[in-house]
Amino acid sequence: MRTRIQLILALVCALLLLPTGLAAAEQAPAATSEAETLEAGQPATLPADGAFLTLHLGRTQWSHRDPTCTTILPNTITLQRVAEELQSRGLAAVGHVVVDRTSSTWVRQCENRFAYASWNDLARLRDTYGWSFVSAGQSYADMTKLTPEQQWQESCGSLQAFTDHGHTRANGLFAYPNNKYTTEIQSGVVAPCFAYGRAYGNGVNNRAKAAAPHLQSTVSFNGGACNDLTQLCSMNGGRRYALPSEVAARMQPVANQWTAVQFYRFVLGRRNEPTDPGFAWDCTSADVTRHWTSKAEIYCWEDYKLALDAIPSNVIVTDPLSIAQAWGRQ
Repeated sequence: MRTRIQLILALVCALLLLPTGLAAAEQAPAATSEAETLEAGQPATLPADGAFLTLHLGRTQWSHRDPTCTTILPNTITLQRVAEELQSRGLAAVGHVVVDRTSSTWVRQCENRFAYASWNDLARLRDTYGWSFVSAGQSYADMTKLTPEQQWQESCGSLQAFTDHGHTRANGLFAYPNNKYTTEIQSGVVAPCFAYGRAYGNGVNNRAKAAAPHLQSTVSFNGGACNDLTQLCSMNGGRRYALPSEVAARMQPVANQWTAVQFYRFVLGRRNEPTDPGFAWDCTSADVTRHWTSKAEIYCWEDYKLALDAIPSNVIVTDPLSIAQAWGRQ
């Protein structure tokens, strides 16, 4: 009985990937660096040999908060500001959503000093700024420690919440929580429901090599210690701050290629409070090799914009489901 139920559920999820279903799905604007957009309701018609880029935002966290989780930290960038900046460039992002951390009211859920976008926020980002959203799991659980039934609920089962809130492009990609996956889980559980499963790597995906089990490479660019080894900031931990030139290089795919870059949260200026050393950064130097952040998931806002400046005009910035359509993912 269990096997029959799992088979039926897998077949239902597989229907989400059929072209007929895709044609009727909500289409986020397929923005390019030339600010080209689609008319509302029109399906994306992307060339299979296009040069594709996806701008990911991990866990779709709206803002940094103070230790009481009530006040936004100064010199931090909210998702609203990110959306406005991207829209001014004709671009749109793809947010990863943890369902259980997404509030159904205007009061955002806050955990570990990060306020998560609510369903109301996500609707506004979708409808006003053309963003689309994919699943980072029902509860952000380690998929490798779950039973097959729990794995299905964590991944495929999370799609219902997106559908209930009008998001019909979430099946484009499953963002494995903390990159915890196996090829068995991807093939047997996730692939029937999602076009791709995200795996951290160099962020380069070539059309010629796109095949089962349909794992997709995303590079997560991080903050960290500064790159100028003559400075004290170079000793702020083992991870090095990703230079904007490195980020820009990954935002320049060629034909028949899809690159995917991921960030989390952005900051401005300098912060180094002795009473709050865990949230510190310095983005003020004219020399980017002296930029640093105390946490990997924090990055300097102006450096991110420098990388965006380098996106070539022929690159199509879009979401995973549009690429699945263009590349004939079945």
